[in-house]
Amino acid sequence: MRRLLLGLAVVGVAVVAVLLLTSGGEDPKGETELGARGFPLRGSLAKDEKAIDSAVAEWREEAAEDEQEAEEDDDDDGESPETRERRARQPDPDDDVTVLWIGTVDDEQLAILESQGGLLAGLTRRESSDGWFVDAERVRTEGDYPGDVPIGVGDAILTPARNDWRFVDAGYGNGYEDVGDGLLWSNGGLDSDGFVVPTQAVSDRVPIYVTGEGGRYIRPEAYEAFTSALEGGYARAVFLATQAAAALLEDDEQQQRTDDEPPALTVTWTGEVPGYKRAAVVLHGDALSGRRAAALGYGNRPDRGEDKDERTVGLGTASADQVFKSADTFAAYAYTTFDNFPYLLLASSGVVDTVHALVGTEELRRKPGLAVIDARRFDPKETPDTVVFGRTAEGRVIAPLAQRR
Repeated sequence: MRRLLLGLAVVGVAVVAVLLLTSGGEDPKGETELGARGFPLRGSLAKDEKAIDSAVAEWREEAAEDEQEAEEDDDDDGESPETRERRARQPDPDDDVTVLWIGTVDDEQLAILESQGGLLAGLTRRESSDGWFVDAERVRTEGDYPGDVPIGVGDAILTPARNDWRFVDAGYGNGYEDVGDGLLWSNGGLDSDGFVVPTQAVSDRVPIYVTGEGGRYIRPEAYEAFTSALEGGYARAVFLATQAAAALLEDDEQQQRTDDEPPALTVTWTGEVPGYKRAAVVLHGDALSGRRAAALGYGNRPDRGEDKDERTVGLGTASADQVFKSADTFAAYAYTTFDNFPYLLLASSGVVDTVHALVGTEELRRKPGLAVIDARRFDPKETPDTVVFGRTAEGRVIAPLAQRR
């Protein structure tokens, strides 16, 4: 019996040793996930396991090579912060990789993948026998909202499956073409500025996508004005104003994003300004989010060979304690020039009934929208002291958005 027990003990130790050696020798391996919330796997190769496995394997291999090169290179100071962040989010061997779309576009195959760390990648190849090439990588930013708004990476924009989507061109390039299965494709076109919007507004907050900026939402009651502005020839002006308003918040150190959903976007006014037939004012932010900015965008579409003639004017920002708690309500002002002449802009919307400006010894009163006032009537030597505020019909005072100096 003693010999039997001793023999069993030796066998047990050997088995444990073998298991430890075996498990210790295996490399960790992440899983491949097919689709994500709001984005079921689509594309003509969605059921091609070989294509899926090869795309994921290629990205993992390239990530490993990048990591090895970084370890061999002692000079990390030569890398930009964007490069370091991108490399940090590339998939490790034990990280999961999600395949969002894989199929044929034009004469090549495309795969859109996402790492567990939030890095998006677009891979392409000519034929199924070729190896995949990583065309583009992009870190998910605060403008990305999983499941709700389209995803942009490289020359592709992938739309959620919940709705049908269309691209509204606001640039000077070829824009994006709907190639099916929820994918919009620009084929390397430059200046593909514009908006990706749903064909039907079916929720209480309509999600849209702004190229180069990310996700936004529009309240249903403001959606008709937004689409009317785009279809009425103001798409470029709205796009310029949207970029400018977003930049105001990005540049403001006091404005820190805490939202877990896209910020609101509202077109509050469209019309003419001196010398330009297409102009628009955009309000970026929501009354409940505590982050708000407004901007004016305007320009004339150039003829072939001419330079672009377009500009923006920042109208100010507001933080949580400065926001009037009513949808799309703000008052703002700015001094600018048109054709080298000075003008005072008074902008307002929402429950603002009148906007008031005390300029030097003069008092001005205007209706909501955008008032463009020739500033040569004021002191021509310098910008006069100016106080602006809005009033509701009940007489409540609305403080203006803060000016950036």
